[in-house]
Amino acid sequence: MVRRTIKIDVDGSEQALFEGGVDTIRKHKPMIFNELSPKTIRNAGVDPARYFEMLAGEFVVYRIVGDSLRRIGSDDYDELQRDIKDGISNLLLSYEELAAGGVK
Repeated sequence: MVRRTIKIDVDGSEQALFEGGVDTIRKHKPMIFNELSPKTIRNAGVDPARYFEMLAGEFVVYRIVGDSLRRIGSDDYDELQRDIKDGISNLLLSYEELAAGGVK
């Protein structure tokens, strides 16, 4: 099985990228590495909580912490925000649940 993977780092324009590329993303269902920076997203005029809610509604979202993955959902945004403050968090977005050992 070929697993398509893309890395997104567009300094606050992530929501526009997802909105503009939704058909292609849904068609190919890649795994996506996304750097989440609430401050940068807010500076681009987007509400970071709404952006994260959009991600959690479309994907299975994992937070990359060290060398492990932790599944998070829309209810976890406040905790995520407290953890990273004005920093960043790396997310892995998938259209399917990952195996317990990580990526299949």
